[in-house]
Amino acid sequence: MTKRFSGFMAIFAFFVTCVSGLVTDLGMEKVLLRGLAAMVVFFFIGLLVGAIANKILLDSLFGEEVPIEEKETEEEEPDAGKAEAARVK
Repeated sequence: MTKRFSGFMAIFAFFVTCVSGLVTDLGMEKVLLRGLAAMVVFFFIGLLVGAIANKILLDSLFGEEVPIEEKETEEEEPDAGKAEAARVK
């Protein structure tokens, strides 16, 4: 998802920069150089934003991770309850 988002942002930035340069009647060389510069800059911005979006999405879908210590204590508690029930009988 991160790489896909950064690729979309880079291509969109290149397109917008090239169209705006052609509308203002700049030379083809300046338009392409500015478009390539915008493409590189927005690729890295897209990587950052995509990584943040991916983390937010995973956190909202799966919730927070439970630390390992809490998992072990949760597993031990049901076994302890069975042992006490066996002693009572």
